[in-house]
Amino acid sequence: MLIRHITAAAILLWGIPPTLGAQSGCCPYINGIMVLPSNPTTADSLTIVFTTTTPNQGIQHYFSASQSGSILQVEACFWNGLATALKTFSDTLRLPPQPVGPYQVHYTAFATEDPNQCVPSDTNFMSISFEVTAPNSGLLPDTEQALLQIFPNPFSSQMFIQCLEEDNNVSGYFVNFDGQILAAFQFSSTSPFVFIHPGWPPGIYFLRLDFADKSVWQKVLISE
Repeated sequence: MLIRHITAAAILLWGIPPTLGAQSGCCPYINGIMVLPSNPTTADSLTIVFTTTTPNQGIQHYFSASQSGSILQVEACFWNGLATALKTFSDTLRLPPQPVGPYQVHYTAFATEDPNQCVPSDTNFMSISFEVTAPNSGLLPDTEQALLQIFPNPFSSQMFIQCLEEDNNVSGYFVNFDGQILAAFQFSSTSPFVFIHPGWPPGIYFLRLDFADKSVWQKVLISE
């Protein structure tokens, strides 16, 4: 089954830790594969973001994906270019809600020395797995829920973020379905942090909090 996809070239997804899998060497470099939401259920549409870097100022020839059951096969081809300077590409794959079970994503990135067509001269590979579970009302797993309280959710004007773990240097990020960071902030866990709604369109977003030794995600909804 061919999957519809959206390609956005030369976008740096800085600040988002990749979900790493097995990778060979150069080239191109595969920075990571990120699945949103990070704990998907059968009620969630999926967004999978691939970031790949060429050693030179290249171009992307194509990005394609297919699905057979729980296996996703993804390919992309990049011309390495001539000017010596890294260039990072981001590709976004959107999937409808999937059945319960484990899934695998196999990503092969080809490098070509031809600027006009893909004649592979080198390749790189990364594979990750994730699991789709039954709906659980959008809550974090119990071990993570104990670390975080956000209210109200949905919210329309402001949201209070309370961390229940002692960590004086918490970094927070609001991320959209394309994996883009919309807002970044830092605060101490000793008191609630107040996030003021900056006027984004209503819909589903993701809140990520980075502690010293872990990252916690939560799906949030901005209402009218």
